[in-house]
Amino acid sequence: MSAMKKKYHYLKKNQANLRAAFRGAVSVYLVYLAVRTVRGVYQDPYTTMPVWAAWLVGALFAAVAVSFGLYTWKRYQADLRDAELPEEESEGDE
Repeated sequence: MSAMKKKYHYLKKNQANLRAAFRGAVSVYLVYLAVRTVRGVYQDPYTTMPVWAAWLVGALFAAVAVSFGLYTWKRYQADLRDAELPEEESEGDE
């Protein structure tokens, strides 16, 4: 037997995709901020931030990015489960 392909309510699935994309963009931006903070200390000769503080702030941004990325993935999976059509509705489409 072949595996049944899941069918989704298209509006709910599109909404889940859009939310996940925006949340993913926020996670990527937080990683960017972490990298720029650490690199900025080494590249800018006029900075007054100590190196240890830059690494601490960068690590904090990175940790928040990873946490938000995991939240995004779990929320996306839950939204997809919510968008699945029940079996009786999906059988009528064939």
